[in-house]
Amino acid sequence: MLAVAALMTVVLMARAALWNWRPNPFVGWALFPYALLAGYVFLRGRTDRSGSANKAGLWVCFLALLFTAWCYLGASFGHVSSTSALVFLVVPLYLSIGGPVLGEILVRVFAARSGR
Repeated sequence: MLAVAALMTVVLMARAALWNWRPNPFVGWALFPYALLAGYVFLRGRTDRSGSANKAGLWVCFLALLFTAWCYLGASFGHVSSTSALVFLVVPLYLSIGGPVLGEILVRVFAARSGR
């Protein structure tokens, strides 16, 4: 799911640059949250034996994909303006902070529901 979100990010960034695009550090910033979430899910899943982290990781990745699609597709096709490209600055920040925080909340909720 994170790979799909990252691919969608790259394609929509290229579209926003009118397909005259080459990799730069800004692309790294836009893709950083997906690497961070993948690392979080991998490391958190290795330390939790109850399985709650795996379920939470699946939900976090799914919600990150939905949030990415909603924000980037809305900015690219729905509400096109001169500031639409700013979404590529703000969304990675939201995903980088919100993803692990939501993951920890969900791990605790799933662990409490399973009684462990």
